[in-house]
Amino acid sequence: MVMSTPPIQPLPRWLKRNVPKGGAGHFTAGLIQELGLQTVCDHAKCPNRMECYSRKTATFMILGDVCTRGCRFCSVKKGRPRPPDPDEPRRVAEAVRRLGLKHVVITCVTRDDLPDGGAEHFVRTIEEIRKSSGVGVRESRFEVQDAAVVRVESDRLAAASTRRREDLKFGEAPSEPRTPNPESRSPIPEPTIEVLPSDFAGNAAAVEKLAAAKPDVYNHNVETVPRLFSVVRGRWEIKGSELFSVDGRVGWDKQSAVPPRSGNNWWDRASLVPPYTAPSRTFPSYRWTLEMFRRIHRADPSMALKSGMMLGLGETTDELLETWADLLAAGCRMLTLGQYLQPSLAQTPVVRYVPPEEFERLGELARRMGFEQVASGPFVRSSYHAGEMFNASLV
Repeated sequence: MVMSTPPIQPLPRWLKRNVPKGGAGHFTAGLIQELGLQTVCDHAKCPNRMECYSRKTATFMILGDVCTRGCRFCSVKKGRPRPPDPDEPRRVAEAVRRLGLKHVVITCVTRDDLPDGGAEHFVRTIEEIRKSSGVGVRESRFEVQDAAVVRVESDRLAAASTRRREDLKFGEAPSEPRTPNPESRSPIPEPTIEVLPSDFAGNAAAVEKLAAAKPDVYNHNVETVPRLFSVVRGRWEIKGSELFSVDGRVGWDKQSAVPPRSGNNWWDRASLVPPYTAPSRTFPSYRWTLEMFRRIHRADPSMALKSGMMLGLGETTDELLETWADLLAAGCRMLTLGQYLQPSLAQTPVVRYVPPEEFERLGELARRMGFEQVASGPFVRSSYHAGEMFNASLV
């Protein structure tokens, strides 16, 4: 049986833009090539690449250019990656210094072949950037709280977010407005650092290791609503020494890599925080995405938490409201909303192009629900104007 390919929709006028003029873009691209670095701007075929490069900024992608998963929306290469480059953190720090960046965004390919998913490599990169800029290592406030306290706080946040969601459905003003935390508004030395890591395949110790390094923003994209999560992102399961997709295709062979030890995994029953009581080893996981935010927020409430979503994949407004309520309940207060664009015929097709005025309306809904900072528009990406967004959260 031959599967028919959905027809490619022509780009609407609002998704057509001029290429920025000037030589700054060539300088950024040349520096990245000179230092042997990778950017998500290039590998994910970001539509904002030329604009960002012309502003002498980029989102650094560490841990190589080969991903161990096969998310159906992403154009980054898949396969068996090489070992991490131990000199990469130093070169990223040099690029930050030479570009004069005031806000640095660091992302990565997913590295399920590494015991800690690459968390230590992230920490070393943060340390190198701060050492290069003279900021030094910050004192960590990251600590694990009592489970009973966590449960009460999670219930309170969930109830407040549910009320905000219901208020919006009936057209009323949001209840229980959030009071900004003065502690999170204190001046922060530059450059500020935003990390956009993988889910670390449920390794809670890896999440805690990275959060303890005190990035200014911990960003992890939920990408889409729960109904579409496995359709858009795929589902991968660790079985012995291999990674399998749930539909049966074999992924990479872990070979001699040591699996995370019992007790470090979020699915380990003894380490679960209510209401999660059932183990699951399938990733990406919507529930684990929320649990990551909960763990970070309860350990360090001052850390800015951020997430992003792609629109145009078939989601409904009610589903978006439900997802936003879940993120708010987990402590996330920064949100980006952008149009999904199909990188090539090999990726998930676009269901519809969301017009700019709808992005504006959805952004306003998200603010009324309780998000402190929202960037919503067709060209918005998770790291697009990330520095301006973070600075606005400090006012």
